[in-house]
Amino acid sequence: MAQVAARSAGGSACLCRKRIVRALGLSLVGALILAALCAGALILGTDGADLSYRTLDYDVTATADGDLKVTEHIDIKLRKRKDDDGKTKPWRSAGIFPPP
Repeated sequence: MAQVAARSAGGSACLCRKRIVRALGLSLVGALILAALCAGALILGTDGADLSYRTLDYDVTATADGDLKVTEHIDIKLRKRKDDDGKTKPWRSAGIFPPP
């Protein structure tokens, strides 16, 4: 009777280990599939932003009286935009450039 109990205990440990390995493998495969789908959606699903920053640089200088003089250099990319009627939509309406 003791040998039967020992075999069943050892057999269930082996069965439990197989289940864990199988569950981990399926989880890994599922995670890889999900990552591939998300990457594909990001790559194929976007055509880029209408406005994007290329660089944003700050030059900061401390003056003799302790004040800071800050100069910023912004390089942005503005793509051509269309409104609902198909006409070109000016960027100054977005508040980026002052009116002429």
